[in-house]
Amino acid sequence: MIANKTLNYNLKLSSNKNMEFLRYKEYFLERDILTIAFAIFELEKEIKKGHDIENLIITIDDKTFNRIDVESLKKELDELIKFVLIRKIGIEIRHTDLCKFKRNKKIKFDKVESLCLFSGGTDSFSGI
Repeated sequence: MIANKTLNYNLKLSSNKNMEFLRYKEYFLERDILTIAFAIFELEKEIKKGHDIENLIITIDDKTFNRIDVESLKKELDELIKFVLIRKIGIEIRHTDLCKFKRNKKIKFDKVESLCLFSGGTDSFSGI
């Protein structure tokens, strides 16, 4: 088991056409929600690989950081990780100006109706 490891997570947006809208400045909150969800998924993968992760650092945008109760978010993530992954992980929320190089453009979404189903498993629970 690899011990004393810190997982430092930053969102890397895919080139998927459906996710392209996340590159626009006005979607900072959506990007940060996705960042947090993906960080938890990545943490779970590392633990399943046998790595003993002690700290998780998540970097979010300044705009989100200044609008939320960061301590409350850390507490909720701590509870989620303890419940789902049965681990005590140190959580640090960092912030930076992630939008300064993003596009500022209006986009149009296709009119569609969709339904998202969650299985109730670990990934679904973490994603919700």
